Amino acid sequence: MTSSTISSAGRMQTVARDLIQAASDVSDNPMLLDRNWLNSLEELGSRYFIAAHGEWDVSNASFKCIPTERCLELAGIETTNNRMIGILKFLNYIARGGFHPSPEKPVIPYECDGGASLEAAPDRPEHTDEIKLSAAIKTVDEIPNIDDECEKESLAELIVREAGIYDSGFEVAKDIEMSTNINFDTMTIEALDCYQSHVDDELKKAGKEWVKQHGIKPQFELGARIKFFHGEGVVIGVDERGPAQYKVRKDDHDENTYTVVEFEKATLVDS
Repeated sequence: MTSSTISSAGRMQTVARDLIQAASDVSDNPMLLDRNWLNSLEELGSRYFIAAHGEWDVSNASFKCIPTERCLELAGIETTNNRMIGILKFLNYIARGGFHPSPEKPVIPYECDGGASLEAAPDRPEHTDEIKLSAAIKTVDEIPNIDDECEKESLAELIVREAGIYDSGFEVAKDIEMSTNINFDTMTIEALDCYQSHVDDELKKAGKEWVKQHGIKPQFELGARIKFFHGEGVVIGVDERGPAQYKVRKDDHDENTYTVVEFEKATLVDS
């Protein structure tokens, strides 16, 4: 993962609105809300409260997810009579901009080791063929009407060979069709659209295993000024969404914006 700038406030509002819309589409039967909706709700609640109430997970070098019930409790929302109404109250509050900006100095401490664990560890996992193949197999498993295991394996290998890191499902299908004369239907192209998402998931999983196996810890304290590829800024915390990543506030950021920087790509600015 490369460094990227994230507007926490805008992102939380957008996600909240999307969740509200999805819930309204099945308002007659909330039980139809799928696992992805529930996971997104929990992730949103965690981001909302992470600065003040997050709990550090040493083994994964990231913050633990805050359960939805705990988020509703922290928000002071009563759910005894109707849990769904309480959830929608919470989402509406965030969607209208009632978010908690991160404090100047997050209250959650973490343990640093000055870079010793990074120096002793091998490099962070990258986009290896093994990771790509695992993602391709997951992608092929989602394609309807392909049951033959040899056919699945062959298609997964083609995806790894032909797909670029940022290709859409249509682009992947087009490249495979040009090299093999295989024609894909719409459902297959839609499944191929999920390939890069599976690659990201596999890369994050490998990164978490790398952190756990080698005891990776941050090398810099909160408030340290660091430099990286896109400039420099102050460490305001560790990002809870991915393994071994700082949240860095650059000089031109507002209080609700930060840049994600992997531990090993940060160096201390000389005082």
